[in-house]
Amino acid sequence: MPEKMRPTFLCWKCQRQFHQTLQIGDADRLLVECPYCGAEAAADLGPYRPRIDEILRGTGEKSTATALELPEVIPTQTRD
Repeated sequence: MPEKMRPTFLCWKCQRQFHQTLQIGDADRLLVECPYCGAEAAADLGPYRPRIDEILRGTGEKSTATALELPEVIPTQTRD
């Protein structure tokens, strides 16, 4: 199940910070809307997902997974 988080974003257009509660799953890109100016924005989460090389499961098999290490404020850019 995706983790529910409330990160802080920096709007690319008005440069104001805002919070938004989101279900963050495996997506590397989030689409958000600034509540102050209404600009649609994209937040790239790819750089904040370091690879965890090996995870041992109960059956002894290995797999890979990712974990988020978000900064205090996530910058946004125009939505393409």
